[in-house]
Parts: sequence; C-alpha cells; structure tokens
Amino acid sequence: MSLLGEIEKRARDALLSGALEPIPSRLEIVEDAGVSFTVRVVENLARKPSESKENPFLPYEEALFVADVSDTHVALLNKFNVMPIHLLVVTREYEEQESLLSRADFEAAWRLMQELEGLVFYNAGSLAGASQRHKHLQYVPFPVGEGPEETPLDLWSSQLPFVRAIAKLEPSEGDTLTEGAERAREQYLRLLRSFAPGNSPRPYNLLMTTGWLCVVPRARESWRSISVNALGFAGAFLARSDDELAVIRREGPFSILEHVGIGSVNEIV
Repeated sequence: MSLLGEIEKRARDALLSGALEPIPSRLEIVEDAGVSFTVRVVENLARKPSESKENPFLPYEEALFVADVSDTHVALLNKFNVMPIHLLVVTREYEEQESLLSRADFEAAWRLMQELEGLVFYNAGSLAGASQRHKHLQYVPFPVGEGPEETPLDLWSSQLPFVRAIAKLEPSEGDTLTEGAERAREQYLRLLRSFAPGNSPRPYNLLMTTGWLCVVPRARESWRSISVNALGFAGAFLARSDDELAVIRREGPFSILEHVGIGSVNEIV
C-alpha cells in the first residue's frame, strides 16, 4: 500500500475509534493585493489544549500512528486536524521544539516528500506558533489553498511586506536520500545565519518543498488576536470565530503577516 493509502486507512480507522477528532470548519477566501488567502473558520478550537496531555508524543496514541519514517522519526495523524490530511513528523526521543533541525530531521522530511507532494513546515518555538515543545515537523498536501497553485502566497515574490530568506533546492542527479536531505539542511543553515549569526536563533518558521526552502523570522505569535504559524506565510489562516474572520478581513492578511513577522531588515537585532 502507498503511503497516501496508509494515511487514508489510518485516518478512517482512527475516526471510527474516536482517536481522531477533526475540528469542523468552513473555508473562506480573503483577497488581499491580488492574493486569495484561505481562512478556515472553526468554532470549537478552544477544547484542544484542555484535552491534550502535556506531551502527546511520549507515548503517542497508537491509533494515530501512520508509519516509521526513519530510525529517529515517526509519522502521526494530527489528532485535532482542520485539514483533511495533516501529518506530524515527530522525533522518537524528546528534543526541544526550539532546537536546530538536524540531519535526521531533514532525512525524515525528505523521505516523506519523496512519496507525498506537499509542504513540510516547522514552527521553531511558541512565538512561531508551536503548541508542543516536543520537536515535530508537519506536512500538508498540495494545494494548500483552493486555487491551482501549490500555495496561495508565492514566497518568491519581491513585493512581500515581511523579511524572509528563500533558496532553491536542486538535488543533483543520482543523489541519495541522505545527500538530498543534507543539501537541504545546508541551505537551511545558510538562510538561518542571515538572521541569527550566533548560536541562539530568533523564533522562525521554516517552509519546504522538494523544490525550495524558506525561513521567516518572527517577532510575535499573534496580532489582533489572530495566531499565525508557518501556514500563514503559505497563505492559509485559522480563525476561531466569525469575529476573528472579521479581524482578518479588516486588518488584511498581509498586514497581519507584517506584524507577526519582521517588517524590514532594520528590525532584526
């Protein structure tokens, strides 16, 4: 069975057993400067923290297990999923979410992306939108939005109002999985150094496909009550109520991203 088939089977079984608890939502489109941002509006997200144990990954729920990605990582279903397919790529042993991504992290992500087209992202710390301290990357399939493009927001655009560093990933023909992952990690470290020359990088989001990798430094976790994680910089927001949807429409997605990110290079300290 393919990995996608395994995900779908595990999701069906977990839904029937009650282990998977999808959060109902409706999809809204908010236009801003020619970009069709997606906003998933939910009503009962507030129950998520109270129903989660301190570390849901040690041990993880067996019903949420999808695959052994590597000797160091497992793939789990996101228990409280808003998107139909949302995977967590979790370290088997405890590591801090704010720690640098290792070669093993990139090998796990790269192996996943060889079988599944989509976006891998990482929220480095609570100010970047992380809700768990146990290190985990996340995966959602393409398209992230409702249009034909992979993501609603093109991070290659030169007109974006927040600082980010982006690079192409161009594996050489004949690269092994380990070599491809190491090339991605080298780019990640290079981009990260442009914001954090020392050993204590500021909070950031990482977004990665097999073709590119982007690092976005963060100033704060939310703006005007709107929490933002890495998916915000792909063009996808979450609103916990119609009131929050109204805030996103009024403020504008780009304004929110500018405030939670870094508005200019001069703001990086």
